[in-house]
Amino acid sequence: NNGRACRGMGDCEWRGGHCVGEPAEEVFGVRLGCPVGQYDELATIYFGTREQSITRLFTQAAPHEPFSNSSLLKAGLTYMVLMLLTYGIAIPAGLFMPSVMVGACLGRLVGQLVKEHIEDSVFSGAYALAGAAAMLGGVQRATISLVVIIIEGTANVHFLLPIVVTTCTAKFVGNLFGHEGVYEIGIRRKKLRFLEHEPEWLMDLCTAGDVMSAPVVCFPVVASVGHIVDSLRGCKHNGFPVLSLSDEGDEDVGRRGGAAPPKGKYEGLVLRAHLQHLLSTKFIAQGDALWHKATAQSLQHVAIDGEPAVVSN
Repeated sequence: NNGRACRGMGDCEWRGGHCVGEPAEEVFGVRLGCPVGQYDELATIYFGTREQSITRLFTQAAPHEPFSNSSLLKAGLTYMVLMLLTYGIAIPAGLFMPSVMVGACLGRLVGQLVKEHIEDSVFSGAYALAGAAAMLGGVQRATISLVVIIIEGTANVHFLLPIVVTTCTAKFVGNLFGHEGVYEIGIRRKKLRFLEHEPEWLMDLCTAGDVMSAPVVCFPVVASVGHIVDSLRGCKHNGFPVLSLSDEGDEDVGRRGGAAPPKGKYEGLVLRAHLQHLLSTKFIAQGDALWHKATAQSLQHVAIDGEPAVVSN
């Protein structure tokens, strides 16, 4: 402790650490070399539970601030660097709680500076809460859901307006650098299928018919096995509309030639994979007799996946 006596009032230092006296009514912090009744600030943030540190960052300081300005700055920058290094790697580091820690530390730092140099009655915990919301808003690019999570998780309904303002401001500033959050960027780098929140302007000029394969192959509500197998072998479509009775009868649905779509009431869509599964489990498993009767072809010559059948000798 650099030769000085430790009185439990926050004036004990060891190896560069800063020891602060514990509140009398509760046990808080990590000692890590500090005397009994004191805790080390950086050790508490780094090695203590995040829930306890975040709770102390958000609450009123009594009888003194739980963390000094230097400790908050060091912890905030360290967590930010570690969060950037661990993003995308296969370890359970997370993004939500580190973002809350970074925002809470830097926000509390601003609140304590305002309290020291501008106004003594400032509640520095409110700055920590706003900083956490701003950090999450900039990282995730979320607005309404994030505000609800912050309000419900902290039970600080009277801070609704500051949280909304900081969240929207953080999202607006983040959109200046890119409209995707870290989760969208991760999904895109993994080359996973992802539906954008807002379509491109060209999508407003297109209809479903512009991206569908032609001609449309439809099935009636009740169809024969031979009709289904012939339709699957004759095209490579993945989905087939199901139509109810038309003016010309259910048997005529899906058998028309030309580009004119069949008439009938649209009932739904059936996928090729579903038809393949039904045919394989219902008919092929019952033997070749039913299959020969339904298709009038040998089983090994029938391909229902849209590709030519391969016959092995």
